[in-house]
Amino acid sequence: MPFENEAFDAVFCYSVIYSTDYKRSIAEIYRVLKPGGKLFVNTNDWGWYIKNLFVTHNDSPGFSSRLMATQTILNTLRFGITGSRRKGRNLVMPQADFHRFLMRTGFEEIQSGPFSEQAFIPSDWHSLRAGYDTICVKGR
Repeated sequence: MPFENEAFDAVFCYSVIYSTDYKRSIAEIYRVLKPGGKLFVNTNDWGWYIKNLFVTHNDSPGFSSRLMATQTILNTLRFGITGSRRKGRNLVMPQADFHRFLMRTGFEEIQSGPFSEQAFIPSDWHSLRAGYDTICVKGR
């Protein structure tokens, strides 16, 4: 990101980080946050994509939720095996793995949500985590 180190008090990342190499994105966010700065992330876990294989969501002439889910699952497997991903394709971000990565990066006080009653994505689907929020703080 074209910002100086420790430039921001907070970063808000809603429903977009899974479209990136999230490990690189988190490293950059960590770099631009001031010590004690807060990060909010909303993202998706396996349940969201598995749900979309069975129950369509916001399908339109140019978008198929089943195709998106299939591409995401395949892209995630590819990323896990080879470390590379297809640009423009999402990655599944299991909450436990993501939170461990945040801790290794240097984030502290990691809290899980959803933090709103009006979540766009349900927090689970048939006992599989679907969507979740995370708030954490950059270590001082």
